[in-house]
Amino acid sequence: MRAPEFWHRTDVTARLEGLALAPLGWLYGASVAWKAARAKPFRARAKVVCIGNLTVGGSGKTPIAIAVAQALAARWMALVNEFTRGDAGITAGLRRFWEQMAELPDDERPMLKILSDLQQAFVDQALALYNSRKGE
Repeated sequence: MRAPEFWHRTDVTARLEGLALAPLGWLYGASVAWKAARAKPFRARAKVVCIGNLTVGGSGKTPIAIAVAQALAARWMALVNEFTRGDAGITAGLRRFWEQMAELPDDERPMLKILSDLQQAFVDQALALYNSRKGE
C-alpha cells in the first residue's frame, strides 16, 4: 500500500493547504494527548482478543479474525473431546444442541446462566444503552 499522490506535492497550493490545515492537526493531536493522559485502563475478567486497530480496509484483519476463531473452535472441540473422552454420541448430541439453539430466534433462545448477577446487570445496561443509541 502506498501513500496517496497528494502527500508528495510540493507546489504553492499544496503548501498553502498544509499551512491552513496545520492548526486542525495540532488540535487533533492535543485532543488525543488529552484523552490518553486521562485514560483509565479497563481490566476485563474474561480473556479478550483484539485484532487490528482503526485501520479501515486492506490490513488483513478479517483473515486473522477467521483464523483466530477457527483456532478457538478447534481448542473448544479438543476440550469437548477430552471431557467426553471422545464419545461420538455425546459430541453429536452437543453439536445438535448448539445447531438447534442457533436456529431459534433471539427472543426464544433460553439464557444459559453463565454470568453473575452483577455481570448480567452490566450486560443489560450496555444493551439498553446500545439499543437507545441505535435509533439516533
